[in-house]
Amino acid sequence: MAKLDGGSLTNQLSRRFRTSAAVETAFLIGLGVLAVALLAYLRLPLRIPGHKGLIWIGLLMVGRLVSQRRWAATTTSAGAAATSLLPIMGFKDPLDTVVLLISGIVLDFGYRLSPRFVVSIWGVALLGALAHATKPMAKLLASAGSGFPYPSLISGLAYPLALHALFGAAGAILAMISIRLLRRGNKHR
Repeated sequence: MAKLDGGSLTNQLSRRFRTSAAVETAFLIGLGVLAVALLAYLRLPLRIPGHKGLIWIGLLMVGRLVSQRRWAATTTSAGAAATSLLPIMGFKDPLDTVVLLISGIVLDFGYRLSPRFVVSIWGVALLGALAHATKPMAKLLASAGSGFPYPSLISGLAYPLALHALFGAAGAILAMISIRLLRRGNKHR
């Protein structure tokens, strides 16, 4: 079916889809850049393992929940991981970059395995907890493989693992509540 200008409807739809996919991908990568910038420059001296999960998992979950893309959290975490490599961000441990990427992959796998479960607040909390708990687990594996003891694991794994899971769950819940409130506000306009 040709239009008057010579372009087919299929070509026009394909072009529009590519543009929206590109915009959505840029948005997801931008979320990752924003997350790393906030993590780098909001150095909260709480001295509690995992507290940055409120920001990191919160923004990662926002990307996952608002996007229709299959690998939305992985795209966001790839943007974050690439940004964390910039010297200006001040990330000194190369494992941090890997953990940023892994948490997005875990989030996407969990979302794909059980999309109906993730619409509940408890499902989102569990997924956020699992995604953020990857950091102490990765540190444990790196310590075992390299012999380099991470200071956060000197007292054992249970405390940092529990707090990472707690803050990851809290960040995911905050993301879900924020999205629901924004959607509800848009319906009343």
